[in-house]
Amino acid sequence: EAERDRDAKIAECRASLEDKLRAVDLKAEERLKRQQEALQRKLDEAVAAAVHQAKQSGEEETQREVAACLCNIGLSDKNRVPVVVSPALRPLMDLCQSSDVETARLSCGAVANVAEDLMTHRTLLFKANAMHTLVYLMRSKHLSVHREASRVEEGERAAHAADGRDGVISCTGWCCMREFPIAPHTPGHRSSASA
Repeated sequence: EAERDRDAKIAECRASLEDKLRAVDLKAEERLKRQQEALQRKLDEAVAAAVHQAKQSGEEETQREVAACLCNIGLSDKNRVPVVVSPALRPLMDLCQSSDVETARLSCGAVANVAEDLMTHRTLLFKANAMHTLVYLMRSKHLSVHREASRVEEGERAAHAADGRDGVISCTGWCCMREFPIAPHTPGHRSSASA
């Protein structure tokens, strides 16, 4: 009987210790999450301020570096939505139209990177008027700008296809969202499924 009591006390101590460890883990996870959220807010504010200042400065080298930074930030899945909802989006779209080819290419690349996330599409379409700007840039005489602007359309097409939806129609290089058509659907349009 003494052995059973000892085993019961050991089991009780073990359970108590496991509960305490779980509580410590939860507190650590919550603290880490709060720290990450605070860091993300600071990053959003810093990026928005840098993009705005670069746009206002008119210095090509500064604009180029900021565009490269945003292009790299947009590579991470967790940064795509925050970039699009931040105040950096409007100036980024302006940088896409820069007369400096490298700045325009990097800015279009940043937009293409963030557009790989389906959650960014509505904001890009409505808040930033990205489709209009990028379709215009697809006519660029600079192949590198044209290629990056075209990546957005390809990214949207691939994202919709991966999501099981055929939401993008290709009209010989022009992009039309089926949900938000910019031209009437005619027999000359080809669906991305049949393209």
